[in-house]
Amino acid sequence: MYQAGMDPYERDPVGGIDGVDEEFLRRRDAHVVGAVARAGIPLVVNLAGGYTDTAERLHLMTIREMARDVAFSRRGGRRDRAACRRVDRRCDRRGHARRVTKNDLPCRRAMC
Repeated sequence: MYQAGMDPYERDPVGGIDGVDEEFLRRRDAHVVGAVARAGIPLVVNLAGGYTDTAERLHLMTIREMARDVAFSRRGGRRDRAACRRVDRRCDRRGHARRVTKNDLPCRRAMC
């Protein structure tokens, strides 16, 4: 079980740590999800913490990393550029590339 907490985010008033920005959290999630997948271990992720107005976006990054890893493993680790372009067009039409709300499903744009 992976506790994907957002409390360390540098702008979080409860637990913020200097230098832990969005990119750091994205790399953390990618590392954990990838390492567990390579080991062939099933993974349960608990989205937790985050007391800023950006918490939903931070949690969405975790979901995207999980979806990205699942998609790559189904393709044998290869990126499917044509499929990614089709997804990008759908995401652009829906406005996901510009704005994501808590009611949106994760845009697969991050998968490519």
